[in-house]
Order: sequence, then C-alpha cells, then structure tokens
Amino acid sequence: MRVRLAIETSNPSAHQPGLPAPGVAIGVVESSGVRVLDSETIDTRPGADDDLLPAIARVFARNNLTPRELDSIAVSIGPGGYTALRIAAATAQMLAMSTGAACLGVPSALVAYAAFADRSRRVAIALSSKDQTAYITIFDPATPNPHAGSQASPPPGRLMSAADLADLPADVLLADRFLPEAMKAAAAARGLVLAPLVLEPRACLAASFGIRPITLSDLLPLYPREPEAVTKWRKLHPPRTVG
Repeated sequence: MRVRLAIETSNPSAHQPGLPAPGVAIGVVESSGVRVLDSETIDTRPGADDDLLPAIARVFARNNLTPRELDSIAVSIGPGGYTALRIAAATAQMLAMSTGAACLGVPSALVAYAAFADRSRRVAIALSSKDQTAYITIFDPATPNPHAGSQASPPPGRLMSAADLADLPADVLLADRFLPEAMKAAAAARGLVLAPLVLEPRACLAASFGIRPITLSDLLPLYPREPEAVTKWRKLHPPRTVG
C-alpha cells in the first residue's frame, strides 16, 4: 500500500469559518488517483504554529499507521504565509529524511482548483493578497491544463492589481478575505463571480496525483514577493560600502 501524506497549511490565517479547514490528510496512491483515507485539521488560531506534527500524529494513530509506512509526502507550497510554508516544508523534509518517503511540491493554486467543483468555467485563483496586489493563476477548461491531477505544474501565475482584472480571461475569481477592496470592486465591474478560496488537505491529495517527486533541497515555498522578514532584515542591515 502506497500511503501518501498531504500537508495543506499554506494560508491558515485566511481560513473562513464554515469552510473546510487546513490540515493534513492521508491517502493511498492508486492507478487512477489518490484514494483518501482520513484527514485532520490543524489549529488555526494565532500562535498555534506548532500543531502540524501533532495533527500528523493524530491522523496516523487513528488509522493504525506509522510514519515508516509513508511512501510520499505532498506539500502545498504556496504562495501563502511565510512562516506556515516554511514549517510545512521543513516538516516534510524531516519526515522524508527519517522515513525515506519521497516529497512532492504542490502549488497551492492547484489545491484550490482541485477543491472547486465546477470545471465548466474559467477560474482565476487569487493567493497571497497584499499591498493592493494578489498572485493570480488562471485555469481555462478549453486549454489542456494539469488538474485535477495528471501533470506537474499549473499554468503560470503572476502578481496582478485591480487594473489587471478589467480584461481577465475568467468567469470566477476564487479569493480569501484578504483580497484588496479595489480588486473586489474591479472584479464586480468585470462581472466576475467572487467565490471563497478553499485550501484543504483532501484537495491537496487529489492535486498531487501525477506530480513527480523532487529532491528534498528543491522542496521550497513559492513566494511571489520578497518575504517581509527578508525586507526588514535588509533595511536593518544595509550592505556596507567600501571606500
């Protein structure tokens, strides 16, 4: 039995009550997809960043499995929260090193697309909203694209502002509560249906099917901007001038 662990904790602060929550899931890799066995949510309250490993332990214990039975680990790699993504990647790397499991990086846009039921419409997915921009990836059913699940990479995304939505080739915009108000207004003016963004571990399992394993050193978060912590560090430690 090829057991796969999925970690979807890319945007825990964006979770909205009533929607599927971030967390972990376990499934069995089969010829036609990944069959879900079980899932476990994580604590999304501020300061609860240490609940990931306990959540993994809970779901394994409930299903009488041990990490040694892991065949692979799929990680939702963002864009998303800096700390959450680093914790997820480091946890997967640690488990892979100790068990020999393979690692797979799943762009979070693929997870959101896998969680969205309507495959007939063009879907734009907004992630990492900040400073009047968001990282947007478009899935068009008329164009062969990866998911749900047969190839390794999504259509290319990019940072966009409200002005970019005027001619966005999409029918639906999936976004979380952090989408800038100017972008919400532009989406309404464009006639886009605004729907909630869902990032949950069962969808991560589905989105991981067909993605090829990567080396542990290549399991890195996807950041559309320089992380704020790095920007602050640069301001506090400017390069020394010589002369």
